[in-house]
Amino acid sequence: ELSACLRQRLCTGQEDQEPREDSLRSWLKAATDALEAAADNGGMKAVEANSLPSSVLEADVPARLLSQLDDLDFEAQKDVARFFVALLSWGENTFSTRPAQVVEYLLDRSTLTHLLLQGCARPEAVLHCGQMLRAMTRSPELVKLLLESGAAAELMILAMDPDFDIASDAFASLRDLLLEHKQVAAAYVNGNFETFFSNFHSLVIAEEKSTDSSPSYLMQRQALRLLGELLLDGNFCHVMQRYASKAQFLMLTMNLLRDDSKLIQLGAFHLFKIFMANPRKPAKIEKILCKNREGLLRLVGNTNSDLIKLSREAEDEALRADLEAVQSMLLKLPEYARSASLSPGSGYSSEGSAISASSSAFG
Repeated sequence: ELSACLRQRLCTGQEDQEPREDSLRSWLKAATDALEAAADNGGMKAVEANSLPSSVLEADVPARLLSQLDDLDFEAQKDVARFFVALLSWGENTFSTRPAQVVEYLLDRSTLTHLLLQGCARPEAVLHCGQMLRAMTRSPELVKLLLESGAAAELMILAMDPDFDIASDAFASLRDLLLEHKQVAAAYVNGNFETFFSNFHSLVIAEEKSTDSSPSYLMQRQALRLLGELLLDGNFCHVMQRYASKAQFLMLTMNLLRDDSKLIQLGAFHLFKIFMANPRKPAKIEKILCKNREGLLRLVGNTNSDLIKLSREAEDEALRADLEAVQSMLLKLPEYARSASLSPGSGYSSEGSAISASSSAFG
């Protein structure tokens, strides 16, 4: 009965819009309450709880709601998002039929993911579309669908949007997309390695000098932290190995080590550890490290360096141990001629030439 009423109100014409919307909200609330009650093992018998999602999906209610989302006011959009999340979450700990039923519905309607991504680009819809998109990342099958549909690339673009709400919501969705089901995400990143990191590094490189409170600075910090989480996670070991063999990625990391912000330096240091710890460094990586050995030692070993000061200020023993370990590894590298070493404030040397801290590190 609930799903029939929902469908009827969704099919109603545009006349009498306000009464129609009030009625729709009433039935959405009833359906959502029923789904949430079922998830809590209360309020509905198992057979009734199973029949509601089935009838809702058969009536194509989710697709109808999303296609008409722009026609609804803010509160009605909020009800749609709550209903969508409840439908995906329904029976998570009780009924085994739910996952396949709801997931298969969404897999057969990949256009719905595009509707949600489009909504994430609009200030008036981003709050609710982002919430629904993140609910989809609970399913490994839907994570795979989103990744293969290009959601990661679209979210990276949106994460650089000048609108703070759009950018921050997109990054939150990107984070869930990559971390909720790491094996699925790792397989995708490994299979689309060059394209993925070309896009992701655009979040890491600040195009303009930013202050510690600017949106671009905050995004840069978050992106560095997420990149470190991915590469240091065991599920991404093959991705990490490939990343640590790329000379242009090492140059990018080294340039970030020289950033004015201590926290950007810290994020870059956690990436730099990966290159140093690689026991099978490619010859080009080894050459770059050797050429820049003295400059790097000043950054990680000098008592007046920002990283050393940061470890003391935060009383971070783990960071201090990491800095000492990296310093020890650098000292074991062959020392190039003094003319190849860095002077304070100079750029890093790749094939003997200085490179500034900019996107030219991709060369």
